[in-house]
Amino acid sequence: MLIVLISLILLITITLPIVSIAIDYSMDSSNIIETKSEVSKLINAVDMVYSRSGGSKELVVLNLPKATTLSFSNSSKSQSASNQMDMGLASFSYMFSDGNEKTVEIDINAKNINTKLYLNEGLNKVIVYMDDNSKNINFEIIE
Repeated sequence: MLIVLISLILLITITLPIVSIAIDYSMDSSNIIETKSEVSKLINAVDMVYSRSGGSKELVVLNLPKATTLSFSNSSKSQSASNQMDMGLASFSYMFSDGNEKTVEIDINAKNINTKLYLNEGLNKVIVYMDDNSKNINFEIIE
């Protein structure tokens, strides 16, 4: 009986931390995939507004698992000698539970955005629009 009890205690002390780490990695993976999916909805709205002329608007509702800063720039990761498409880039960083950070980059068709968008955890309503007299994409967060 004593051997079974000692074996059970050893098994628990070894497997419990491993299970905890596995759960953390699983939650991190799930959160980053969910964040990328939600950000992709915003990117699709940006591309839709950009493809239309000035005066167009799109309302996007995002449900983020954690607060995210989305950065837009005029340089794309897919610009190379063979691929000279003029595209922009959207990116966000995700901090994992172990302290590591990953930057996720997504190409966008609009190249006239150079700003940061601060999105809260939970629901965010964002209007993506282009003015009639401007070719710049703008954002408005509705509280």
